[in-house]
Amino acid sequence: MAVVEQMPEKLVLMYHSVASSDFSGVIGSFPISIERFSRQIQLLKRLDYKFKDVSELSTKTNPGEKHVFITSDDATNDWCKNALPLLEELDIPSHLGVIAGVWKKKPVYPLTHIIQIILATRPQSELKKLAVRLLKLISKSDIEFIKLHYYYEKDDVRKIIKGAANLVLPERLVTELIMPLTLKEKESLLVRFADLKSLKKFKSLTIGNHTCYHTTYGNSDDDYFSAEIEPWSTFFNKDKLTISSIFTLPIRARADSNLESLKSTLKLNGYSAMFTGSGVWDGKSFIIPRIDAKNFEETFVR
Repeated sequence: MAVVEQMPEKLVLMYHSVASSDFSGVIGSFPISIERFSRQIQLLKRLDYKFKDVSELSTKTNPGEKHVFITSDDATNDWCKNALPLLEELDIPSHLGVIAGVWKKKPVYPLTHIIQIILATRPQSELKKLAVRLLKLISKSDIEFIKLHYYYEKDDVRKIIKGAANLVLPERLVTELIMPLTLKEKESLLVRFADLKSLKKFKSLTIGNHTCYHTTYGNSDDDYFSAEIEPWSTFFNKDKLTISSIFTLPIRARADSNLESLKSTLKLNGYSAMFTGSGVWDGKSFIIPRIDAKNFEETFVR
């Protein structure tokens, strides 16, 4: 196994779920182990990458210098209990895109996370019935799009449920179909996300806007900025948390959904960048793709 010859000057990594023997991955997630996470950090150090805060994304690198930025989404408890303490211990800065709705007095939990939970808890017979109902509500082109987006899901039932719920159908309709949640599912939601106060102890952590409710972008005619992005800051006490000017987009309904319009709105409202999609960033663009942690080794190691 060898590292690829040409490594990018600026590397942006994306994490969601990290599991350890002390704190397992949240239910329904696809965690990497804390050991694998640590190996990735150590490899980056051996490759002479300098860990940088996202406020330095636009900073030019000196000749021969390479910068890496650690980003994570959703603020699930496994990331905050396992990865953040390690990063803090190593004095490595990181960026965390948080969903404000989970910290409301009456929490609003993201449908995408509810779907992860029911796929992990409900009997296959119930999931099959749900998939059949969803299939009746979507088109053939929707099905093809779902197959393309969720190519890694080998089970057709999981693929249809995730695709129809996350990419195609209105959230209200899907919510009606999957409710009521079982007691176990409700309990899983209650312990899924980190407590906001617990994040204040991490001095190397920057908090970013990952929307209020994690609604799919491009799947409705509503003003996405007004509904999902603009109200986000009202949930946080900026005097006690370091807040970034970066917006992290949750899910896009279609590959061709108009990011240029959203980009213009974000710029007008003082945002410096938008994290979305997967891939190697060119080091310049406002829209910044990231390398998913699960693809780290196959991307940079041969």
